[in-house]
Amino acid sequence: MYTSFGKANDRFGFEDKGEFYCAFKTDSLIITISAAVMLVWIVLIIINFVTFAVQMSNTGAYISQSMNEMIYGSEEATADSVKMTTWGAAIQAGATMTTTVLGLIILAFMGIIFIVIEMRLHRGVKHTFKADDRSFTISFPPKMNKEDLVLEYDDILGITWERRKFPLAPECFDFTIKTRTHGIVEIRVILHKLARVNGVTETPFNYIREKIGTANADERYLINRGIK
Repeated sequence: MYTSFGKANDRFGFEDKGEFYCAFKTDSLIITISAAVMLVWIVLIIINFVTFAVQMSNTGAYISQSMNEMIYGSEEATADSVKMTTWGAAIQAGATMTTTVLGLIILAFMGIIFIVIEMRLHRGVKHTFKADDRSFTISFPPKMNKEDLVLEYDDILGITWERRKFPLAPECFDFTIKTRTHGIVEIRVILHKLARVNGVTETPFNYIREKIGTANADERYLINRGIK
């Protein structure tokens, strides 16, 4: 639990630092496109498999018809024509079966890639924070080329959050922090197991909530209960 309440903090001052992970901005789009591609590929494999089954069921009928015409004296039916019919049907069915097998192999690779993408999306982008009695500072990853965001508690007008759920995407809190200096700051934080159960108190942004005075009074009581 992230809290600045407690006798020790009241006596010696509050300070903490750590890390949290934010979701990729396009994670829902990446998941949608990946799932759509795999779904289309699966449909194509099913169509190919049905085609193969139809070809196999018709092959016997083609051969039987050609043999019947040759035996009962059709001028156009010869041994060569029967062979051509047999080989033609077999080649078509074999080609369809080959493409079906290749499609399944490619689908397996696509599944592996999708799992890797899911793992990366659920891990998110690492951010670090530092909190004390005066401010809450967010440090962004170096590759983002963004300066540290220093949020002075006296400058913050309010903080709200909404739970974001999207199929196969990491569960997140979308935080909206209203400030005088920086305007509206929005950040999407991935929730770990405890945060998914206990809510905002299991995220570092609970420090802001406490410092601007919007934390519930009963939370302070529970934290300090038994401490003398």
